[in-house]
Amino acid sequence: PYGRTVYTKPQDDLRIFTKTPRDSKAWRKVYAMRSSSERSFKRIKNDYEIERCRVRSRKNWYLFIHFAAMNCHLDALVSKAENEHFDIWAEVLGKAFAA
Repeated sequence: PYGRTVYTKPQDDLRIFTKTPRDSKAWRKVYAMRSSSERSFKRIKNDYEIERCRVRSRKNWYLFIHFAAMNCHLDALVSKAENEHFDIWAEVLGKAFAA
């Protein structure tokens, strides 16, 4: 009643028996990369509200997504600079710049 059904044997199920053994260093490395990409996609889609964007053309989508990605990189750069107490004006001017 639900259309074509394909059954897999349990020993052939790649969701259970993956090519990279679970709980290995390689598995943790792959999973860490996957979770970091998921976090960056979440940041672009939700925090920069790309899903709510009312753009229809592919060029404009490309532009908005690239702006969001650049903002993610700038956020990381600013966060790192704040944590390390880095002053760009002191670096450029050679002295502290008071705002």
